Amino acid sequence: MPYSLEDINKILSARGLPTLEVYDEGFIDDDGNLQTFLPDNVLVVIGKRPSGQRIGEFAMTPTLHRQLNGQAAPGFFSFIEVNGGANTGSVSMAALGAGKNPKIEITGGVYGGTILFYPRSIVVMKVD
Repeated sequence: MPYSLEDINKILSARGLPTLEVYDEGFIDDDGNLQTFLPDNVLVVIGKRPSGQRIGEFAMTPTLHRQLNGQAAPGFFSFIEVNGGANTGSVSMAALGAGKNPKIEITGGVYGGTILFYPRSIVVMKVD
């Protein structure tokens, strides 16, 4: 990590952002070993947001399956495969009639995911 926790908190404070706090409390078990309340490799993030602010939104990432002005663009994609052939963007009657029972596979989706600006709930992450 290029910055210490103290340095990161100075930067966050200077920008009016919440600071980070390490939680490492626990208890001593019957064998005299420290047991942390949070298991190793687990992070818990508690976020707060200003009143009226949106929690987050959906963000799309560029994909090579869709282009806009010659550049990779975000958006939806779909593939149509007939009888295991390559995706050509359309289906011909000849391709449909090439087998006894044509096998048509349609795969669609969007590249992206949710982004949270101010999570209103506790987010727990397991780090491997």
